[in-house]
Amino acid sequence: MCCCSKPNKDMKDPVNGITIEPSKRLATDPVCGMEVDRASAATAEHKGTKFYFCCQGCAMKFRTEPDNFHSRQEVPLCQC
Repeated sequence: MCCCSKPNKDMKDPVNGITIEPSKRLATDPVCGMEVDRASAATAEHKGTKFYFCCQGCAMKFRTEPDNFHSRQEVPLCQC
């Protein structure tokens, strides 16, 4: 059986045999650039894509002008 068929099941460190816990799936807030936990982040959808935010303030900024943030190369620090 291929190890990729269940990639997070019973993962072991090959050197010392310690079980490896998968890390949280983080997303980058397109407004401020912070990394956020997808499970607890504010969200918004734009053109069929779900975006994740550090707070409702960043989500609201995104909703008012999503095209200003969608493809931004540099992002400012969060002001919320």
